[in-house]
Amino acid sequence: MSSSRTYRYVHLLADRGAIELNGDSTIGFPNGIDPDDVSHIPLVGSVKCGTPALAIEDFEGLFKFPRELTGEGEFFMLIADGDSTEGVDIYEGDYLIIRRQPTADFGDVVVACRESDYCSDEDATLKRYMKDKKGRPILHAENEAYEDIDASNCRIIGKLIGQYRKW
Repeated sequence: MSSSRTYRYVHLLADRGAIELNGDSTIGFPNGIDPDDVSHIPLVGSVKCGTPALAIEDFEGLFKFPRELTGEGEFFMLIADGDSTEGVDIYEGDYLIIRRQPTADFGDVVVACRESDYCSDEDATLKRYMKDKKGRPILHAENEAYEDIDASNCRIIGKLIGQYRKW
Protein backbone atom coordinates (compact mmCIF):
# COMPACT_ATOMS: atom_id res chain seq x y z
CA MET A 1 0.00 0.00 0.00
CA SER A 2 1.31 3.43 -0.85
CA SER A 3 2.33 5.85 1.89
CA SER A 4 -0.32 8.36 0.78
CA ARG A 5 -3.05 5.72 1.08
CA THR A 6 -1.73 4.64 4.48
CA TYR A 7 -1.73 8.28 5.61
CA ARG A 8 -5.33 8.71 4.42
CA TYR A 9 -6.53 5.55 6.25
CA VAL A 10 -4.70 6.44 9.46
CA HIS A 11 -6.30 9.89 9.48
CA LEU A 12 -9.71 8.43 8.65
CA LEU A 13 -9.42 6.12 11.69
CA ALA A 14 -8.37 9.09 13.83
CA ASP A 15 -11.34 11.15 12.58
CA ARG A 16 -13.68 8.31 13.57
CA GLY A 17 -12.13 8.11 17.06
CA ALA A 18 -10.76 4.59 16.61
CA ILE A 19 -7.18 5.75 17.20
CA GLU A 20 -5.39 8.83 18.47
CA LEU A 21 -2.50 10.51 16.71
CA ASN A 22 0.08 11.73 19.18
CA GLY A 23 2.40 14.68 18.50
CA ASP A 24 5.45 12.40 18.39
CA SER A 25 4.16 10.51 15.31
CA THR A 26 2.87 7.58 17.35
CA ILE A 27 -0.58 6.08 17.34
CA GLY A 28 -2.49 5.54 20.56
CA PHE A 29 -5.90 4.26 21.55
CA PRO A 30 -8.62 6.58 22.88
CA ASN A 31 -9.30 6.66 26.62
CA GLY A 32 -6.32 4.41 27.30
CA ILE A 33 -8.06 1.37 25.80
CA ASP A 34 -5.74 -1.59 25.46
CA PRO A 35 -6.61 -3.38 22.18
CA ASP A 36 -5.87 -6.71 23.87
CA ASP A 37 -8.69 -6.04 26.36
CA VAL A 38 -11.37 -5.69 23.67
CA SER A 39 -13.55 -8.35 22.05
CA HIS A 40 -14.33 -7.61 18.40
CA ILE A 41 -17.78 -9.05 17.78
CA PRO A 42 -19.21 -9.26 14.25
CA LEU A 43 -22.90 -8.60 13.63
CA VAL A 44 -23.85 -11.44 11.29
CA GLY A 45 -27.61 -11.11 10.83
CA SER A 46 -30.75 -11.85 12.78
CA VAL A 47 -32.27 -14.80 14.60
CA LYS A 48 -35.94 -15.69 14.83
CA CYS A 49 -37.43 -15.47 18.30
CA GLY A 50 -40.55 -17.42 17.48
CA THR A 51 -41.04 -19.94 14.71
CA PRO A 52 -37.60 -21.02 13.43
CA ALA A 53 -36.59 -19.39 10.16
CA LEU A 54 -33.73 -19.47 7.70
CA ALA A 55 -30.53 -18.36 9.42
CA ILE A 56 -28.08 -16.65 7.11
CA GLU A 57 -24.75 -15.36 8.35
CA ASP A 58 -23.94 -12.11 6.61
CA PHE A 59 -21.35 -9.73 8.03
CA GLU A 60 -23.08 -6.42 8.75
CA GLY A 61 -20.65 -4.68 11.09
CA LEU A 62 -18.18 -5.01 13.92
CA PHE A 63 -18.73 -4.03 17.55
CA LYS A 64 -16.15 -3.69 20.31
CA PHE A 65 -16.88 -4.67 23.90
CA PRO A 66 -14.51 -4.74 26.89
CA ARG A 67 -13.27 -8.29 27.41
CA GLU A 68 -14.16 -7.95 31.11
CA LEU A 69 -17.82 -7.98 29.99
CA THR A 70 -17.59 -10.79 27.45
CA GLY A 71 -14.96 -13.09 28.90
CA GLU A 72 -12.94 -15.32 26.62
CA GLY A 73 -14.21 -17.14 23.55
CA GLU A 74 -15.46 -16.65 20.02
CA PHE A 75 -18.47 -14.35 19.72
CA PHE A 76 -20.98 -13.13 17.18
CA MET A 77 -23.93 -10.78 17.38
CA LEU A 78 -27.47 -11.22 16.06
CA ILE A 79 -30.53 -8.97 16.04
CA ALA A 80 -33.62 -10.45 17.72
CA ASP A 81 -36.53 -10.92 15.33
CA GLY A 82 -39.84 -11.90 16.94
CA ASP A 83 -41.52 -12.06 20.32
CA SER A 84 -41.13 -15.57 21.76
CA THR A 85 -38.48 -14.41 24.24
CA GLU A 86 -40.34 -11.45 25.71
CA GLY A 87 -40.73 -13.38 28.97
CA VAL A 88 -36.97 -13.01 29.52
CA ASP A 89 -36.90 -9.35 28.40
CA ILE A 90 -35.54 -10.00 24.92
CA TYR A 91 -37.45 -7.93 22.38
CA GLU A 92 -37.45 -7.52 18.63
CA GLY A 93 -34.54 -5.33 17.58
CA ASP A 94 -32.31 -6.18 20.56
CA TYR A 95 -28.67 -6.86 19.74
CA LEU A 96 -27.74 -10.27 21.16
CA ILE A 97 -24.16 -11.21 22.02
CA ILE A 98 -23.66 -14.94 21.53
CA ARG A 99 -20.65 -17.02 22.61
CA ARG A 100 -20.11 -19.72 20.03
CA GLN A 101 -20.24 -23.06 21.86
CA PRO A 102 -21.74 -26.48 21.09
CA THR A 103 -23.16 -27.14 24.56
CA ALA A 104 -25.24 -25.33 27.15
CA ASP A 105 -26.65 -25.92 30.59
CA PHE A 106 -30.37 -26.36 31.07
CA GLY A 107 -31.79 -22.90 31.71
CA ASP A 108 -29.44 -21.09 29.30
CA VAL A 109 -30.83 -19.02 26.42
CA VAL A 110 -29.30 -20.43 23.22
CA VAL A 111 -29.23 -20.14 19.47
CA ALA A 112 -30.03 -23.59 18.11
CA CYS A 113 -30.86 -25.14 14.77
CA ARG A 114 -31.93 -28.46 13.40
CA GLU A 115 -29.08 -30.99 13.32
CA SER A 116 -26.84 -30.55 10.30
CA ASP A 117 -23.33 -29.49 9.39
CA TYR A 118 -24.24 -25.92 8.47
CA CYS A 119 -26.78 -23.70 10.18
CA SER A 120 -26.78 -21.19 7.34
CA ASP A 121 -29.00 -23.47 5.28
CA GLU A 122 -31.58 -24.33 7.86
CA ASP A 123 -33.85 -23.12 10.60
CA ALA A 124 -32.41 -21.40 13.65
CA THR A 125 -34.09 -19.93 16.68
CA LEU A 126 -33.37 -18.27 20.03
CA LYS A 127 -34.96 -20.10 22.96
CA ARG A 128 -34.33 -21.24 26.53
CA TYR A 129 -32.75 -24.71 26.64
CA MET A 130 -34.71 -26.81 29.16
CA LYS A 131 -36.03 -30.27 30.00
CA ASP A 132 -39.68 -31.16 29.67
CA LYS A 133 -41.62 -33.07 32.35
CA LYS A 134 -40.25 -36.35 31.01
CA GLY A 135 -36.64 -35.14 31.13
CA ARG A 136 -36.27 -34.68 27.36
CA PRO A 137 -34.43 -31.59 26.06
CA ILE A 138 -36.62 -28.84 24.62
CA LEU A 139 -36.26 -25.31 23.31
CA HIS A 140 -38.72 -23.38 25.45
CA ALA A 141 -40.49 -20.26 24.23
CA GLU A 142 -40.76 -17.56 26.89
CA ASN A 143 -44.11 -16.48 25.44
CA GLU A 144 -47.29 -18.54 25.87
CA ALA A 145 -48.25 -17.93 22.23
CA TYR A 146 -45.52 -20.36 21.10
CA GLU A 147 -45.07 -24.11 21.48
CA ASP A 148 -41.90 -25.67 22.83
CA ILE A 149 -39.63 -27.35 20.28
CA ASP A 150 -38.22 -30.86 20.71
CA ALA A 151 -34.45 -30.29 20.99
CA SER A 152 -33.40 -33.92 20.53
CA ASN A 153 -32.59 -33.22 16.85
CA CYS A 154 -31.20 -29.73 17.40
CA ARG A 155 -27.66 -28.47 17.56
CA ILE A 156 -26.65 -25.66 19.88
CA ILE A 157 -24.71 -22.96 18.06
CA GLY A 158 -24.09 -20.65 20.98
CA LYS A 159 -25.17 -19.25 24.31
CA LEU A 160 -26.56 -15.76 24.93
CA ILE A 161 -24.10 -13.88 27.14
CA GLY A 162 -25.43 -10.34 26.77
CA GLN A 163 -27.73 -7.99 24.95
CA TYR A 164 -27.88 -4.38 23.97
CA ARG A 165 -31.03 -2.39 23.31
CA LYS A 166 -31.12 0.95 21.54
CA TRP A 167 -33.47 3.39 23.28
